[in-house]
Amino acid sequence: MKLTLKINLLFFPSVALCALMLCGKFAQSTSAASTSVAAKERVQTSCATNQPIRDNRQRPSTAGSVASAGPQQGRIGGPKTVGVWQGVGTKVPSPKRRTPKTPTKVTSTSTRSSSQPAPVQPQPTQPVAPTPTKRGPDAGKPVIPPSVKPEPRFDQWTCSKEYEEAGDNIEKVRALIEQHIQKAQPLLRCELTESTGLGVVLGAAMCALEKLKDAKLALRICDDHVLPHVKAARRESCRYLAKPLVLGKVVRILVAATEYDRAIKILQQMLDEESDVREADATRVRLAQVCDLAGKYEQAIGYLKEIGDNSDLAGAKLYISNLEKKMEEGQ
Repeated sequence: MKLTLKINLLFFPSVALCALMLCGKFAQSTSAASTSVAAKERVQTSCATNQPIRDNRQRPSTAGSVASAGPQQGRIGGPKTVGVWQGVGTKVPSPKRRTPKTPTKVTSTSTRSSSQPAPVQPQPTQPVAPTPTKRGPDAGKPVIPPSVKPEPRFDQWTCSKEYEEAGDNIEKVRALIEQHIQKAQPLLRCELTESTGLGVVLGAAMCALEKLKDAKLALRICDDHVLPHVKAARRESCRYLAKPLVLGKVVRILVAATEYDRAIKILQQMLDEESDVREADATRVRLAQVCDLAGKYEQAIGYLKEIGDNSDLAGAKLYISNLEKKMEEGQ
């Protein structure tokens, strides 16, 4: 019994010591394996991010120098150990240094094959300077440079102004009339500017009649340039180149040139085309006056009797009585 007790007392401590030693060995191998796995993971992570990890650990050559390389475990400032023994698996990584990646420029030659030709670069064009514009009410209209002189306007208004500036200089007025008629020929040949040319030649004929007192010259201008282009006159009666006004001036020139029959014919045409009652009665009065000048008193009285009550009927009756007296005196 005593022998068994002694054996038990000697056996159990040895077993406990062996178990303790086996636990220490197992813990050391486990810590070494976990340390190697962690190191492999860090190496893989550093390869993926292209950022190497710098380890500041000390690699001892012998086991004895590892124990004396740094401060002891448990002291203040000592490194944290993973395993049981100090110096085994003590990998303390330094803080990672992250630097921003700079994008690399890929040249077109690296991606383009050698067989493909290089594209032709477009040549830079010279910028066109914008045309200066006006401000205010004339905004949007181009400004004419001072070096470029615009062509002067040419119409019946500019011609009449030149006639006024000429004054009583007969030779100058006659030269202006001929000049204006020549310049109006291109306008008369174009349908778009025919009315403008008609105004110019009609103004020249009236200037020859009023300033030069030359009815024959005025009649020649009417026959050659005005009457062939009467179709270009406007139909509105309130404008300068309205057809009744143009024909009225022609009748005035014909009367001054003692062309009564032609004047009566034009007035009769105006009467047939007139739709307004008052204007038609005014045309009848003019017809009566021209017939009076031509000595055709009966024809003049007939036009006057056609005037209705809407016009100056009293004046027409008085004119009729005067014509009747002339007829009696003539007989």
